[in-house]
Amino acid sequence: MQKLHEMAVFSRVVATGSLSSAARELGLSPALVSRRIAALEARLGVRLLHRTTRSLRLTDEGASYLDTCSRVLAEIAEADAAVGAGRVEPQGALKVAIPASFGNRHIAPLIPAFAARYPKVQLALSLSDRAVNIIEEGFDLAIRIAHLEDSSLAARKLAPNRRVSAQVQPTSTGTARPARRRISRATTASRPAISP
Repeated sequence: MQKLHEMAVFSRVVATGSLSSAARELGLSPALVSRRIAALEARLGVRLLHRTTRSLRLTDEGASYLDTCSRVLAEIAEADAAVGAGRVEPQGALKVAIPASFGNRHIAPLIPAFAARYPKVQLALSLSDRAVNIIEEGFDLAIRIAHLEDSSLAARKLAPNRRVSAQVQPTSTGTARPARRRISRATTASRPAISP
C-alpha cells in the first residue's frame, strides 16, 4: 500500500511540475511530499528527479518509472471503476407481468415513488390474470399468485397467500346471498370451485 502511495505522489509531482503543487492537490505538506519522493528513490536505489529550488526534471530512470507508474495507477483506477459499475443507477426498460387485482391494489400506488427514485427506468406493466410465458413474451419479471411449477426460472416467495373460500346460497326470493358460516378446506374440496 505504501508503494502505491509513493507511486501516486511521484506521478502527481511530475504532472504538476512541483512538490508544492502536488502537495496542495494531495492534501499533504510539501515537506511530507519531499520525504515520500526521497523514500521512493532510496527504496529503488536510483534518482528519479533532478530537483532545484526552481525546477524539477525527470532522470532517464525517472521517465521509465513514470511510464510504469502511470500504467499501474491507470489499471487500478480501471479496476475500481469496473467494480463500481455494478453500483450504477438502474436504467432501461423493465417489462413486468402482474395479476390485475394485485397490481392495481399493491403495485400501482408504488409506481410514482419508483419512478422518482429510478427516473432512467422505463416501466412497462402488464396487468393480466393469465399466466404469461416470461421468456417467449420478453418479460423481465412476473409476479405470480401461485406455486411455481418445476422450471429453470428463478423464483422468490414474496409473501404468504392466505385464501378464503366463500359459498353463495340462494334465498327464498331467488337472489343470492353469502353464506354466514365458515367453510373449511375439507368442505370445499368436495364442492365445485367457481372462479372468474
